[in-house]
Amino acid sequence: MFKTILAVAALAFTQSLAFVPTPLTQLKAKKSPKTELRVSAFDNAPGATAPFGFWDPLGISNGLTPQDKKYKFMRAGEIKNGRLAMLAILGYALPYYYKLENFKDVRPGFDALLDLPGLVVGAIFLTMGFLDYNIFGERGMAPEGEYEGSLGGFFWKGPEDAEENLAMQNREINNGRIAMIGFMAMLAQDLVTNADFPFTEKA
Repeated sequence: MFKTILAVAALAFTQSLAFVPTPLTQLKAKKSPKTELRVSAFDNAPGATAPFGFWDPLGISNGLTPQDKKYKFMRAGEIKNGRLAMLAILGYALPYYYKLENFKDVRPGFDALLDLPGLVVGAIFLTMGFLDYNIFGERGMAPEGEYEGSLGGFFWKGPEDAEENLAMQNREINNGRIAMIGFMAMLAQDLVTNADFPFTEKA
């Protein structure tokens, strides 16, 4: 019981960070004289929120600026993967409760890959690759000055107010990060328990 309460509390805490992000610049403004935070060129970039600020533990962005094409490509990749993860969580859970008529015999979750014909699975991955390379990849990068999430011509329509717009971008990025972690956890739980969603008991 205690573990369940602890898990729920941790989830609520991470969700609160996603929905109410604090820009790193605000955190620095409140810091005590004895506290030092690393100044980064990305402190005002979307996704740089408390408590981690601009998260780059491997130093991939060292020597880059927010205007560099390499940075924009990596940021667009994070946003794209976050959006896919949010959709994937819904797509992974929904078949446990509802299926289209033509897919009644296809098991939900990871087992669907084993039930679908190989040509169908191959077509799915080929379509994903085509879209990623030709529409949502480097060719579909956001125009100069646009939010990196404006991929493939699907432009970001945020609030007119710059501060509100940044806050909304932060929410999308943080929710995408949580979704990527959550989806990997769903896959692991599905494989370990082999039970129906939400995978709380072994089959």
